[in-house]
Amino acid sequence: MIVVIGDMCETNRNRPDIRPQNHTVRIGSLLRGELSDGMNDTNHTFHGSEEQLVSIIEALDTSNVGTFVLDSDFSVVWVNQAIEAFFDTSPEALIGKDKPSMVEAELKHRFERPDQFAERVQTAYQENTQQEEFECHILPSETREERWLIHRSKPIEDGQYAGGRVEQYTDITDRKQYASARETSQKKFQTIFEYANDAIFIVDVENDSVVDCNPAAEELVGYSREELQSMPASDLHPHNLSEFKQFADQVLEEGHGWTDDITCYGKSGDIIPAEMSAAVVEIDGRPHLVTGHWPVARGASSLAVKAQTVGRVPVRVGKVGRVGTGFRPPLERRA
Repeated sequence: MIVVIGDMCETNRNRPDIRPQNHTVRIGSLLRGELSDGMNDTNHTFHGSEEQLVSIIEALDTSNVGTFVLDSDFSVVWVNQAIEAFFDTSPEALIGKDKPSMVEAELKHRFERPDQFAERVQTAYQENTQQEEFECHILPSETREERWLIHRSKPIEDGQYAGGRVEQYTDITDRKQYASARETSQKKFQTIFEYANDAIFIVDVENDSVVDCNPAAEELVGYSREELQSMPASDLHPHNLSEFKQFADQVLEEGHGWTDDITCYGKSGDIIPAEMSAAVVEIDGRPHLVTGHWPVARGASSLAVKAQTVGRVPVRVGKVGRVGTGFRPPLERRA
């Protein structure tokens, strides 16, 4: 038997056998590069047994990418298991049905923006000359999970279902949830960063530069944020440079640290005794230090100074923080 990868067939799961009688079978444009990354946009001839063909179909049926195959009348001729899960429906409710009618009557109401979803897919059916890609959001129900999907579709240009269309839905829910959690985390960090009483610096130790600082840091040393970003970070500790480098190396190795042996050098020329805590964060794939500073009066213990600061909530970072590649420290300033 010869199998030509180009359209779609199905024999398992009690669905119709849509193979041509001569057993020359075309299996999906969905295998092509436009719809599945890494595939080539060419037809390939596969020589194999019917058992091998069934194995291919079973692999497509259990794929995590949901797939509709529509004929030239845009009736559904095949769906896989992922479609059943995504849309909370059964093959029997889909196969043989007019897809445009189902979109309007039923399927669109599963989405957060039903009319927008319907317009995008119906336009693709009407023109059926272009590929389509967009993001859509399926809302949860008692029997259906909330999902974020990417819809990709393209015309079937040849074979038994020429003039039809292949639609694929890729689940990106985990990606969206991760992005949302990261955004929430960054907003919390932004609030702490901007309004903390302690001076906070984000330091690129390798390049000896201040990546960012908060208003309390500007107040502590008397330099503006722009001035701090244009000067070496080590210029803040000229009287304890070796101690600062040793402390930075220790924090980079252990992930966090604390010291009261390093002073800061202010713009006015004053030497500012201060306690410093630090932790490691990863920014653009490289380690940086987030340092928190709170001044200590000369001759006074840090505990005495803290006792006088009723209501303060010093920022402490006591463990390694991994923010992730591509994270940007907050650069917007409060008005």
